[in-house]
Amino acid sequence: MQFQFPLERLLRVRKIREKQKQRELAMAKRSFDSETEKLNAICAEEGKTLALIAESTAHGENPAYINIVHKFLENQRLKKRYQRTNTDRAERKLSSARNALVETMRAKKTVEKLREHRKAQHAYEVQRLEQKQQDETGAIHKSRNSTETRSF
Repeated sequence: MQFQFPLERLLRVRKIREKQKQRELAMAKRSFDSETEKLNAICAEEGKTLALIAESTAHGENPAYINIVHKFLENQRLKKRYQRTNTDRAERKLSSARNALVETMRAKKTVEKLREHRKAQHAYEVQRLEQKQQDETGAIHKSRNSTETRSF
C-alpha cells in the first residue's frame, strides 16, 4: 500500500508561491540597493560641493559664484531629500517582501509537517497490518501443525 498525501497539490502550490515570493524579495532588494546607491552618489556630490564652497571662500572667490554654488547646493539637498524618500519607500517594500516570504515559508512548512506526520501514521498502519497478517499466518500454521500431530 503506497502512501498518497491528499494535500499534495496544496503543497505544490505553496512551493510555487514561495518561489514567487523569493523572486519578489530579490527584486525589492535590487531596487533598494539601487536607490541606496543613488542616495550615496548624491551625498558624495554634496560633499564635493561643500568642499568647493570652503575652498572658494578661502581664496576670496566672487560672491556671485559662491551664491550660484549655494543655490546648486540647495538643489542637491532637495534631490537628497527626494532620494531619501525613495530609499525609505524601497526599504519598506523590501521589508514587506521579506515578511511575505516568511509567511509563505511558514505556510509551506506547516503542510510539509502535516505530510510527514501523515506519512509516519501510514507507515505505522502498514506495519500494524503486516504484523497482523504475520500473526494470522503463524496462527494458521500452528493450528495446522497441531491438527497434524493429533492425527498421528
